[in-house]
Amino acid sequence: MLGTPAYDLLAQHLNQDPACAALICDRYIPPAHDLETLLTYPPDSLGYIYAAQMKKTGFDPNLHVGMMAESDAHYVELRLSQTHDLRHIVTGFATSEMGEIGLQAFHLPQFPYPLATLLVANSLITSTLMEPERLPKLLEAIAQGQDLRRSNIRLEQ
Repeated sequence: MLGTPAYDLLAQHLNQDPACAALICDRYIPPAHDLETLLTYPPDSLGYIYAAQMKKTGFDPNLHVGMMAESDAHYVELRLSQTHDLRHIVTGFATSEMGEIGLQAFHLPQFPYPLATLLVANSLITSTLMEPERLPKLLEAIAQGQDLRRSNIRLEQ
């Protein structure tokens, strides 16, 4: 999907913000996360909570180490992927299916993220056709994402 006009539009949109444009231009990639060091931080810190969650779930926080971005769109997708688990923590959305859709609904008013659009749309179509009893919870997760965004919480790159 990175070669689609939708991803180019995403990069163009984010390049309008000077802070995002600087990151995109520099292709900044943060260093690998050291979970053991983060676990020495105060228990109520983002670093500690992130490390504890990554350990609990067994997710690899350094999955993207060594990856390079050839285009603005590829860089934006790489950074979104790198920061995905942090956004779950900051927004409070679980890593469950419903939590994922809530997080994607949170993104959409901020920037035109093609994957978020597809995930939300697919979940609505699938639930409507195959599991209509899930629709109320799904719509609630989408509304929570939208409401959280309206609360002026904004996650920058």
